[in-house]
Amino acid sequence: SSQQSQISQGSIEDLVNKSIIKILSDNFTLRSFKKSDILQGAKVKGRASKTIMDEIKKKLFQIYGLRIEESNNKYILVNPKNKILEHFKSTNPGQLLLGIVLTLIVHNNDEITFDEIKSFFVAMSVETERDDSYFGNIKKLLHEFEQQLYLEKIIKPLPSQASQIIYKWGLRSKQEVNKKDLIPIVGMMYSMTPEDLPPP
Repeated sequence: SSQQSQISQGSIEDLVNKSIIKILSDNFTLRSFKKSDILQGAKVKGRASKTIMDEIKKKLFQIYGLRIEESNNKYILVNPKNKILEHFKSTNPGQLLLGIVLTLIVHNNDEITFDEIKSFFVAMSVETERDDSYFGNIKKLLHEFEQQLYLEKIIKPLPSQASQIIYKWGLRSKQEVNKKDLIPIVGMMYSMTPEDLPPP
């Protein structure tokens, strides 16, 4: 449709990310919301808005295992946000990635550099420079976790070399994640290659 061709793939992606942040941060997790609530100000109609809603649904499920149900032009999130991170045992790659990063942070005096995250995944034969067959684009996911306040990113300038990127638990993780929920992940990570992990 002409409407859709006016919207580039990049701006669709941008809109999808903003909408997901809005859904999660505006606590639409227990009450219903309309399409206009999350596509506020975006000049999209008809097929384009359907494309965007489909992408939002797909991504929410891929990253958080959350489903959106529709009824009479209203939407609800089926799994309230305080339940999102209960089951890190899930086979959801995005959730598992977040769990691993949060666990690495816990086991590294509450902060970890991007390079340390990278070397952990490289040791696991996980692709960090391009899309990994299981996790997808790790840099992009880290960026999304940061936007959704699961991670806090600190950029530390270093003399005579590139700045260091440091991650800590973000506000949302502190509110929503019980460290007990990370236990299965710790077990899994240690059984894979214990020597690659920072000491507890």
